[in-house]
Amino acid sequence: MNINQISNYILICVVLVVFTGAGMYLLHERYYSEQWSQFSGYIVDDEELRGFFSCSGSGGMSFTDIGNTGISTEYRHRKAQIREPIYVEFIGRVAGAGGSGRGMAGEPWE
Repeated sequence: MNINQISNYILICVVLVVFTGAGMYLLHERYYSEQWSQFSGYIVDDEELRGFFSCSGSGGMSFTDIGNTGISTEYRHRKAQIREPIYVEFIGRVAGAGGSGRGMAGEPWE
């Protein structure tokens, strides 16, 4: 093998690795982005009630700000100025079905 053949072989291997990695990234990104949905509703953070209440459903839903968007901090800042739930729209994904628990005032909920 001469230098020209070796450099062509290395170039082909590098191109195959790059395209394989890019393809895997694109397939994973498409699958991951399909899990996201748009939610709209009201955030409530009171002594008796805490969570996100969707406009499309009657039940409440607790949420975790895993993306560190600062929505809870922003809510607390606005909560000091007004005494009403705040309407929000955001894009997120449902991480799990959850289960029964207890509210902030100790009342059971499902």
